[in-house]
Parts: sequence; C-alpha cells; structure tokens
Amino acid sequence: MQVGATKVFLRSNAYEILERLRVEILGKSAVFIQAGVRRFNAVKRYHKIRVSILLLQTMGRVIIAKQLLRKKREHKASVIVQAFSRCLLARSSFLKIKYVALWCQKYQRGK
Repeated sequence: MQVGATKVFLRSNAYEILERLRVEILGKSAVFIQAGVRRFNAVKRYHKIRVSILLLQTMGRVIIAKQLLRKKREHKASVIVQAFSRCLLARSSFLKIKYVALWCQKYQRGK
C-alpha cells in the first residue's frame, strides 16, 4: 500500500479484500433497508385493515341496534293497540250490561 498526496494505492489482493468487505456491507445494508420498508408497508396495511374492520363492526352494531329499536317500537305499538281493543270490548260489554240493567229497572218501576 502506498499513500500519495491525494490518493491511496493498494495492491490487488488488499483491494480485493476491501472490495469484498464493501460489497458485503452494502448487501447487509440493502437487506436492512428492504426489511425496514417491508415492515413499514406491513404496518401501514395492518392499520388500514384494522380501521376497515372496526368500521364494519360499528356499522353492523348500528344495524342490529336499529333493528332492535324497531322491534321494540313495534311491540310497544302492538301492546297499545291490544289494550285499546280490549278497552273497546270491555266498554261494549259494559254498555250492554248497563242497558239491560236500566231496561230491567225501568220495566220493574213501570215506566
């Protein structure tokens, strides 16, 4: 090896050894950079999929909640209709009995 003012002169075997080390380090560095990029892309894809899944789950829960609410409202409405129809039936029956009672009282009093 000879050192000049601006350059370093190497023998061929020393140059080959240094070149082999340089190529090896470059290869390892390239693999390290590729792994980092793959990891970044995988994490990015994972987060995108996770957000999509959470959105789908939320939408599913909303749909189920709306269906449950609709069923509860329908049930409440049907209970109100049933109560009203029973009320009408009871009133009709009461009015018939009242009419018969009044008719009997009127007949007995002779009016």
